Order: sequence, then structure tokens, then C-alpha cells
Amino acid sequence: MKGTVLGFLAGLALLAGCTPAAQPAAAKIEAKPVWGNGDTASYTIQDPKGKELGTHEISISKDANGFAIHQLSQIGAYKDDLSIVVRADDLKPVSGHRVIDSQMVFLLN
Repeated sequence: MKGTVLGFLAGLALLAGCTPAAQPAAAKIEAKPVWGNGDTASYTIQDPKGKELGTHEISISKDANGFAIHQLSQIGAYKDDLSIVVRADDLKPVSGHRVIDSQMVFLLN
């Protein structure tokens, strides 16, 4: 009798492990900017040997629609100019504009 009860409990434990668990509630992710109004960063783009190839600059400013993010990369005649506005409360994009201007193609060795 004792073996039957233990067998029954073991079988019940196995079945309990096979039943689907309740799904946890989806976590709400709150997007908060980690930058401040007027933050800027400038970088020098180099090849693997340390030779300067160009620059990259990014700046952030607060405006009526949220945050305006501007970044500009320039390597030789190649220029990539990107501006985007994101909402301040959830950082979703509101508008954006990108201009890529390149008169040359080059390979890095």
C-alpha cells in the first residue's frame, strides 16, 4: 500500500511538471533618455594602423517635439548626415532625414 501511494504521488509530480505554467505578465519597458540637452560627442575614424580617415560627430538637443539627434560622418569625399526627432516620453521616432553624399568608393586594407 505504501508503495502504491508513493507511486501515485510520483506520477502526480510528473504530470504536474508537464502541465503548462502560467505566463508571466509582460514587463513594461520605460524608455528614458540617458543624455541631456546639448550633449555632444566627437570621434576620429582611423584605419587599423591608426591613420586618420575622417570624423564622426553626434549632438542632441531638446525641442518642442522631443529630442533632436544629429549625427554627421565624413570620410574623405563620403558624407553621411542624419537628423532624427524622437518623442521625449517614449523615444519613438517622430521624423527623420538622411543625406548620403559620396563621390568615391574606397577599400580599407
